Amino acid sequence: MTSKNFLPAYKRRETQIGRRNTLQCHKRTKAVKATPEEQVRQRILHWLIKQKKWPRLHIKVEENHSWVGNSNRQRIRSDIELMDDQRHTLVVIECKAPEVLLDAAVEQQAREYAIKSKATYIWISNGDQHKFFVRSPQSKNGWKPTEHLKPLGADYPPPTVNFEFPNANDSKAVRRYFQRSFPGKGYEDLDYSDQSIVLSVHKLLFDTKKKLPFSHSGVHVLEDRGADMQEFSTAGGKWRNLYGDFIAATSGRVEALSVAIARWGGVNDGLRLCVGVRKPDRSHHALQMDMAHSEWDESLKCWHVYHDGKMANIKREAVFEAVEESGAGDWLEKKPGYIYLGDLYWADKATWRNSKRFLANVLHYGIIRTNLREANLARK
Repeated sequence: MTSKNFLPAYKRRETQIGRRNTLQCHKRTKAVKATPEEQVRQRILHWLIKQKKWPRLHIKVEENHSWVGNSNRQRIRSDIELMDDQRHTLVVIECKAPEVLLDAAVEQQAREYAIKSKATYIWISNGDQHKFFVRSPQSKNGWKPTEHLKPLGADYPPPTVNFEFPNANDSKAVRRYFQRSFPGKGYEDLDYSDQSIVLSVHKLLFDTKKKLPFSHSGVHVLEDRGADMQEFSTAGGKWRNLYGDFIAATSGRVEALSVAIARWGGVNDGLRLCVGVRKPDRSHHALQMDMAHSEWDESLKCWHVYHDGKMANIKREAVFEAVEESGAGDWLEKKPGYIYLGDLYWADKATWRNSKRFLANVLHYGIIRTNLREANLARK
């Protein structure tokens, strides 16, 4: 039994890296091989994220599970897993190429993933046909077929990304926020001043309702794609953290950008505001800004945020020139030798109205720096 196709027509635009065709994944921060099966996965992810509004933070792709009892299969990987509000796996989705029949072997494969992940539902799809199953202890194999999957219904609200923001005036509540929401990151060990900076960035990225699209000084912030765990290459290796993801553009050029605040290195290495850029062939940090240059303004309850313009393999003068040429020359006027990116408001005072220019400037600066990087690489 297969259910009627409900997925809208969709063709993911392919790009070419070397000799292979690739797709930029809706969930992962990398280009992936454009196989027929991957086309189906991207079609499903597009529907889940764009139409169902399932947060990407509650989606797993190619989740690894250990496998015992078969020497040829020590690990198995599910195509897609959807998590609920408690971040428990709710649905396992098995994707197949359009020509593949959804037969008993495919059903068995999906059950293996669902058992390992302790999922409640199974969705099998080749993009045009679908099969759904719900866990049922009374059934012979533990699952029974169903016409509709409850979590995909119009009356089923998707999970919410809620970090339970504390009262910014309560230092104990702020410490608990970091202990519960970001364990193992070391934020609870920061002094209250640095914790306030991290909380204020989180407020802007994850808890401020944004009115988009928004344009400011040559940059157009088109879309807030929400929070997600991302990984970017840095000089020291791979860096993984929780980012706010955005789509922004300058002069018709559209970029996928991610913004995060993080502890960097050891205990005394301070905080870095990072802007990552995601492209079909790579992802990298365009900006890793030391927040030590920020200046607190007690009267306005905000930090004036500055960057020294430093950039690997590129002179500071070239960075300043690029800022001027981009139409953001006023960034250079407030403090000699520094780039002024705007005001980061204390979490208790932050609103979209007083914070949107800072967010736009940070994204704009990330685009300026990645354009400089590409121009420098092209000259070599």
